[in-house]
Amino acid sequence: MCTLLVVATSCKVETDSNMDVEKVKQEIKDRKIRKITDAELLVEASDRGKTVVALFLEQQPLSQNACGTDNWLPKEAEEGELGELLERVVVYCKAAPGFGQKERQIWEAYQYNTENGLELQPNIQKLADGEQLLYTHPFSYQNTAGGNSLGVLAVYFSKKDVIRFM
Repeated sequence: MCTLLVVATSCKVETDSNMDVEKVKQEIKDRKIRKITDAELLVEASDRGKTVVALFLEQQPLSQNACGTDNWLPKEAEEGELGELLERVVVYCKAAPGFGQKERQIWEAYQYNTENGLELQPNIQKLADGEQLLYTHPFSYQNTAGGNSLGVLAVYFSKKDVIRFM
């Protein structure tokens, strides 16, 4: 009987006064089941990617100096939903050893377009695991040798988080 009394008094029971009701309501709303097509998902991620690129360009131009930027986060995203959506923002100026198959294919396609004078266009792709989305924004910059080189601003999103904020 003594043991039961000790256990009962050591447990804390949550009451309505201790709960953030608005936060609970928002969490329930965020977890509602919604039917979203792949096209809607990719359009939303593409729009978010364009926003990130615009914020990046406000802080620095896409040039050779931007090469190697990794895990960049815009000031505007530190406390907002954009910060929760972003997994990683990287500027590649050469094929990275850590590229997955899809990333390597995208890089090679941009390289091909650059070598053949074709227009470079932003792109949105699902990565191999299907749980990550990659928005790429290619750019051409003048390298130290005076020629043009390829650079890609890559924005990685969590598919789950993009859906949650739709």
